[in-house]
Amino acid sequence: MKYLLIINPVSGPDANAIEMASRAVSLLLERGHEVTCFVTKEQDDAYHRALDPGDADVVVVMGGDGTVNEVGRALIGTDTVMGILPNGSGNGLARELHIPMDLEPAIEVLLRHEVQRIDTGRVNGKPFLCTCGIGLDAAVSEKFSASKTRGFISYIADTVDLFGQYHAEDYRLTIDGEESEVHAYIVSVANASQYGNNAFIAPDASMVDGMLDVTAIEEFPAGEAGMIAYQLFSGDLTESKYTRQLRGRQITIRTDKSVLYHIDGDAMKETRELTIEAVPRSLSVCSGRPDDREKTIFDFLNTMRDNAQKLGAGVADLFTPKQR
Repeated sequence: MKYLLIINPVSGPDANAIEMASRAVSLLLERGHEVTCFVTKEQDDAYHRALDPGDADVVVVMGGDGTVNEVGRALIGTDTVMGILPNGSGNGLARELHIPMDLEPAIEVLLRHEVQRIDTGRVNGKPFLCTCGIGLDAAVSEKFSASKTRGFISYIADTVDLFGQYHAEDYRLTIDGEESEVHAYIVSVANASQYGNNAFIAPDASMVDGMLDVTAIEEFPAGEAGMIAYQLFSGDLTESKYTRQLRGRQITIRTDKSVLYHIDGDAMKETRELTIEAVPRSLSVCSGRPDDREKTIFDFLNTMRDNAQKLGAGVADLFTPKQR
């Protein structure tokens, strides 16, 4: 197998990309594969290199969501396969594809070469792989991109800081011809179930159904923020009475006030209108299996909850009078 490895040397909270890349190359060579390396120097280098993959069987991205987006949008509509060795702050697509966060198991997923054709999306003519959205999440993306510190804790701190200053806006939605209105902090359009960092903005979203999932987080009392944050990371956001879940292929979002939007976590300039569409089965990727995914505390908590519900149902059944 021939691999083109595209490396973002400044990606990741630990700035260890070159060391990781050296280890990755060694592991691939040891298994008898050919590897060509390309190190990015500036924005869009990964995109332009991936446009001409040569005879590579797989274009492998070592970086974060921004670099993955660059390579992905270069390969949309082609037969060239994209692989991911995650080394970013959120690693949204890698997590969605059940790719481990540690290098060696991620290499094993890559070498297993289980390829699937996934959907992508397009917003105002620009491709996205996981999510786009307008409102508070875009403002957080802008603040986070300017931060000197990276990682999950920094992202949460930026969110908390902005939440106290941010006001919900009125949005008019048209989804496959059906119109509705929301007064919301965030209107997210998701091809994948999560932003990254296992923050599940659209828990029921699928990357192979040809549809996009819309989640509007409507205005809520400040005292509910903790519960909504918990539901976001536990995958239970659909249970919140402050969210609306919609689904469609063609989506337009309009607002009277110019508001920031984002594409896969990269903030874009303010706009009053987003035109969004699903692009079914348009990108080939190496994916893992559910058992490859790293487990979180919320997996443990959800298992405990499910077991408690089963136990409760079993106990109730014991005390239910049986018909003779």
